[in-house]
Amino acid sequence: WLELDAGGDVGAMIGAAVRTYWNEHGHAPKVILAPGIGLLTAAPDARGAVIAQRVYLDAIRIMLGADRIGGINYMSERDRRFIDNWEVEQFRRQVAARGDA
Repeated sequence: WLELDAGGDVGAMIGAAVRTYWNEHGHAPKVILAPGIGLLTAAPDARGAVIAQRVYLDAIRIMLGADRIGGINYMSERDRRFIDNWEVEQFRRQVAARGDA
């Protein structure tokens, strides 16, 4: 979420926010939400940016649906690490990195 200063240089504000995010997380954000501008996505190529957009929009739909049935139940850190390190997930990342998927 990027709060923009009224009348400021939008490009400079986005650039500064991306640099701050990079310094804190070690990579650029894939999605930026800016009031009055919209949803911005970034990736090494157009395909990756479109995928980031679709995933984010799907996440919003899921959150809205979850609210209707009692709220979001977040995964534990232990479960998240399990999925991150699962060999099927590792394979999926390798395939995605090659551009096969």
